[in-house]
Amino acid sequence: MITKLALGTVQFGMPYGVSNSTVVPSHAEVTDILALAQSSGMTLLDTAATYGGSEEALGQALPSNHRFNIVTKTGKNAANLENTFTQSLAKLRQKAVYGLLVHNTE
Repeated sequence: MITKLALGTVQFGMPYGVSNSTVVPSHAEVTDILALAQSSGMTLLDTAATYGGSEEALGQALPSNHRFNIVTKTGKNAANLENTFTQSLAKLRQKAVYGLLVHNTE
């Protein structure tokens, strides 16, 4: 059985979670978290356009030689899918991502 463990990055862009109603990690903390994840063998990052500044935080913190596969999600307005995805790539500072999940396929 193959298992993939992803690092969820919503907290990189907004306060989120049962015990986190006010804190967003600093750039240095995001960089440290990503370095630890990579050195531990983690290869998958989960983010989304709707996660506040998460995509921007990743784009600023990821080194150019990172080995992560990035999965992002569009916003709920799928009619503007291409524009949303292009903006996500720019924020992430990536030419491509491993996966794109589309919210609201209408």
